[in-house]
Amino acid sequence: VDLQKGGYPARYGGRLSSVVDVTMREGNREAFHGSGGISMIDSRLTLEGPATEDITWMIAGRRVYLDWLVGALSDEALPYYFYDLLAKTNIRLGENDRLYFSGFFGRDVLSDGGTDSDFDISWGNTAGNLRWTHVFGSTLFGSMSAVVSDYRFNTRARTDYDNGMFKIATGILDYSLRAEAEYVPNPLHALKLGAEATLHTFTSEASSIENEFALLDQYLPSSRGTELSLYAQDEWKVSEQLTANIGGRLFWFDKSRSLRAEPRISAYYRFEEGTTLTGAVAGANQFLHLVSRNDLSLPTDMWFPSTSNIRPAWGMQYVLGAQRDFLENAWGVSVEVYYKTMENVLEFRDNARFSLFAPVESEVTSGRGTAYGGELFVQKKLGSITGWIGYTLAWADRTF
Repeated sequence: VDLQKGGYPARYGGRLSSVVDVTMREGNREAFHGSGGISMIDSRLTLEGPATEDITWMIAGRRVYLDWLVGALSDEALPYYFYDLLAKTNIRLGENDRLYFSGFFGRDVLSDGGTDSDFDISWGNTAGNLRWTHVFGSTLFGSMSAVVSDYRFNTRARTDYDNGMFKIATGILDYSLRAEAEYVPNPLHALKLGAEATLHTFTSEASSIENEFALLDQYLPSSRGTELSLYAQDEWKVSEQLTANIGGRLFWFDKSRSLRAEPRISAYYRFEEGTTLTGAVAGANQFLHLVSRNDLSLPTDMWFPSTSNIRPAWGMQYVLGAQRDFLENAWGVSVEVYYKTMENVLEFRDNARFSLFAPVESEVTSGRGTAYGGELFVQKKLGSITGWIGYTLAWADRTF
């Protein structure tokens, strides 16, 4: 798992916030192996092994059953549980070719049960990825991927101010094709290029009229949008102490007819005594908008695309940090500060009307925002006891 909180390179795009890059490990190539665990709140199981000399597989799953346990031991109910399942297959096609297939299915459910309950919330994602990689030579590596992702979020909750019910049904179904190449012409440069095309299908409806809830389950209007993107970046070793990553990303989104560019630059400088200074400037666009109702204490997330009336969100982030290891690299300390500006962020209007016959697009207003702060992170890396502690102080505001 790779968390990039800000100033991420040009190969990532489409969001204003941080990036969590999760890579699934490959199955055991030597022999069949299984592992699992049972605790008071969940169970998990992982199986892996070779199918042939050139094929490995891995499957894993888990389920939280604290809701069952609380219900069996008391008259109280815990209204939350989740489960997920993932799998991966690795096929060696030859000396220079690999084929990977990975899949994920997960669901979270938060409900107090029954058709007359005060809240009933579920969300989850189903995803699959088919990826082919090829080594063209000692300096050139390429890959192509076909990806499908189906995200769903449904909420039925009682409002805090009028005791009425509110229902949301939202989802994003994506089909993507991606091609990437990495070229290392010499030890000073590592170039990465990529192109991606994604077909989005959006469903987003909300209603505060209970007579419409049955229609909302049966009739979910959808809309489509196509997103095209190109990126290029160069990791340049300027000197023994200084390394820079310079790149950019170009976006096209047909639903809003928007062509946008995103500059990306980051650098780090390592002093002889071991201190490293880092800095980054990154611009980002987001064509998918997330809007929630602030008058409800439960999640009410709605996703919908930019249109000719709703412009894509835009943000610029500036990051400056320093880090150093101490006591023969047993301890590490880092400090980072950031400042981010945002435009075209959305919020529901104060007098928003939620009905199947009132388009969500007409019930939002746009504004701008800023976010800034700092983080101190201390980590013990070596020894019989390892761990870390961090402290973050941050501010965020939005004006509509």
